[in-house]
Amino acid sequence: MAKALAVDLRRPVVDAVEAGASCRQAAARFGVGVSSAVRWVTRTRTLGDLEPDKRGGNHRSHRIDEHRELIFGWIAEEPDLTLAEVAERLAQAVGYGSARYRSSRSKYPGSPDIRASLTDQRHRISKPPETQGS
Repeated sequence: MAKALAVDLRRPVVDAVEAGASCRQAAARFGVGVSSAVRWVTRTRTLGDLEPDKRGGNHRSHRIDEHRELIFGWIAEEPDLTLAEVAERLAQAVGYGSARYRSSRSKYPGSPDIRASLTDQRHRISKPPETQGS
């Protein structure tokens, strides 16, 4: 994935639009994408700055961090626990069940597994119609 352009590269595009050019014209003039120019101008008008948003990082660990001592306690008692066993214990102990869904084929828990149904259809053998009198 490409890096976000620095503010000093975004500023001339926004300044050109504020001076009267369209986003399309400013994008062509500075060699950037039209959608980028539109986003930068919109961001400047709504937020007042051109700083790129923070990218990446750990977005989900805070959900499980509060159960850290519990998990490490289980591992200290039984060092050969598998991840599936830890997830099962965590679900039973505190109701944290998202680890189960990460390994699921289905994007949404409880929804039908599309790949499995397609596989079933491919492997289903259709029988020819029975002929009478043979």
